[in-house]
Amino acid sequence: MNNIFKLIWGYRFQLNFLFLFVISVSLIVKNNHYHNTSFFTSYFELSGSLHKKTSGLKQYLHLKEENERLAKENAILKQDSRSALYKRSNGRITINDTVYDQKYLYLNAQVVNFSLSQPVNYIILDIGSKQGVRPEMGVTTSDGLVGVVKDVSKNFCSVISLLNNKTELPAVLQKSGYSGRVVWEQKDQSTLTLYDIPKNIDVLAGDLVVTGRASSTFPEGVTIGYVEQIEDIPGEPFYKIFLKTAVSFNNLSHVYVIENVLKTEQDAIKKKFLDTFN
Repeated sequence: MNNIFKLIWGYRFQLNFLFLFVISVSLIVKNNHYHNTSFFTSYFELSGSLHKKTSGLKQYLHLKEENERLAKENAILKQDSRSALYKRSNGRITINDTVYDQKYLYLNAQVVNFSLSQPVNYIILDIGSKQGVRPEMGVTTSDGLVGVVKDVSKNFCSVISLLNNKTELPAVLQKSGYSGRVVWEQKDQSTLTLYDIPKNIDVLAGDLVVTGRASSTFPEGVTIGYVEQIEDIPGEPFYKIFLKTAVSFNNLSHVYVIENVLKTEQDAIKKKFLDTFN
């Protein structure tokens, strides 16, 4: 206690000055309209600025939770969209009260790890068999196609990225409806090549390339990329078309794993037909 009194006594002149200064300012603000207005204007500007910065910090700290919440909501919206349903008909008469049945289910997932520099690149997601994931399910983002699920454990799964040189992906020019095949030739992380588009087909830079009806993995119309360059090779009947990927693979965060509930049936009937002629 004695030390506290000694400290106060040692700073008595400074404390007395501060006390008198505060009283003087208070009297000026209270009795002078201009100073009163200026003081409270500055006070509210300062407090508003501090509140804005504090609010921004709180939003940043809760950004991860907010992103996850929005991703879950987007998955529900995608699942309820017409592209995730198929139209039921008995052959002649469409039954109005049961026109559409669910075809695609969407699971929200977060990217744990990924590669970009391999001939076959991978992505690891934080959901697995416990959440209903199985091999050969499609993976997309809100921007477009990402890849296909390969291996599944209880709580994780691996995805073969679209950036791989081992597979070809059927694709469609949205404007003309003409089909081709997309491959990744390891040029860079954002360039794909579209083949088998005849030179009599009108193709322009910026045209959209999407998945078609033939896919049992992805819904029709999922964006693969955009036409960036068209190469007319002399003597060849087809263009060589370079695409810019719809998805930024070096910035993956949230994705959707897609289950086609009719895939097994669809693939089985296709296999049965092919086996008949082999």
